[in-house]
Amino acid sequence: RNRDTLRFGILHQLTKQADFVYSTTGTLFGRDVESIWPQFYLVDQGDTFGATLGMFRSAYMREVSDYWKGSTWEFDKHKARDLYRALQHRSIRYDESECDSLPECQRVAVKVRLIGEQQAHYLRAVDGVINASGKLKDLDGAWLRMRQIVAGFLSWKDEYGPHEIRFKENPKLDAIERIVEESGDSKVVISHEYTTSGLLIGERLTALGYKFEWLYGGTKDPANCVKRFIEDPTKKVFLMNSESGGTGTDGLQKVARYLIFYESPPSPITRKQTEKRIHRPGQTRHSFIYDLLADRTVDYGILGFLAEGKNMHDSVVDGKFSKDALLRGFKD
Repeated sequence: RNRDTLRFGILHQLTKQADFVYSTTGTLFGRDVESIWPQFYLVDQGDTFGATLGMFRSAYMREVSDYWKGSTWEFDKHKARDLYRALQHRSIRYDESECDSLPECQRVAVKVRLIGEQQAHYLRAVDGVINASGKLKDLDGAWLRMRQIVAGFLSWKDEYGPHEIRFKENPKLDAIERIVEESGDSKVVISHEYTTSGLLIGERLTALGYKFEWLYGGTKDPANCVKRFIEDPTKKVFLMNSESGGTGTDGLQKVARYLIFYESPPSPITRKQTEKRIHRPGQTRHSFIYDLLADRTVDYGILGFLAEGKNMHDSVVDGKFSKDALLRGFKD
């Protein structure tokens, strides 16, 4: 990254004389965008992002005042699309499965139908998105209601305090029951988004006599939670919030080969990290990833956005969404 070092100078002279230069530049997520200029400069002598750092800054960054330094440069997020376009045109990308000799991972979509009461609530929530007229708070609230309804509950607060409805029939819980029963001697990982979803799943597992560990935001000792599940043969299910368990839970793949998404995270990054809990080095058996999809709901829209590397929640809140994705099938 530091173009003033001796190492950079030597590499620059070497790459200038090479006919072909290949570089593993890593990922930009959570990193300083400015660090990609020297990396690409060593590869193509400025063909991608300009021959000088000043040119790169002018194209993709903006100067801001700084109390200590007088001024500094930060990435202009409005230029994100231009930056990604430039990167993609000069990148060779491989799917992770092409680089790792992992056993096959089969993806299974399990369709379930909303019960009448759920359908009525869901349609009202969709109307809330459509009628929000771009109001951020209303859009976000309607999105939350849609996701809660397909998960089997609905919660809200008003001047009288918090309220919660749990639908009497929950087809997603019935589907979990079938999959866990059919998993044989393998342990199972179940991912969810909301705490109430975790409570609903935990109650059903307890009623069925299955022992489990639950990792979520309120878990005091996550490392021990994972350890207990891996080492205790009587613990059948590892229940986890996708944000809390999507990282830092290595080892699950050694004992579990089934992953069930009770509700999928809308973030492509979180989704990918969660999938890696069972499909990663250390997995020695054929693995399965199940998506429980409430028919004619946002569940299908989320998967469609994920397939394109997009976050449906952000698209809904930004107003860049398809009403067909929210009303999928109800027109029938």
